[in-house]
Amino acid sequence: MTVQARIHFYNQDPIRGMLLEMPSVRDTLVRVQSPLQDNNIEVEYLHTGVSVIFVPVNDIKCIEILPEDDGDDLVSFVRE
Repeated sequence: MTVQARIHFYNQDPIRGMLLEMPSVRDTLVRVQSPLQDNNIEVEYLHTGVSVIFVPVNDIKCIEILPEDDGDDLVSFVRE
């Protein structure tokens, strides 16, 4: 199950990416696909075109799971 997540680090800005699976307690690395900054720009310290990174768990402050964007939550008002 793929989830969209924001990964917060101790000494740098957070990044967004896809997690294929949630890390277990014994994991030392977290695999992040499609890493981007919050404003949808490529991460400046990564080479252009990098699609997967492995982040050490020791560098992660927290992982925030983002809600899925289905478009079902849209509220529309119709005036008659």
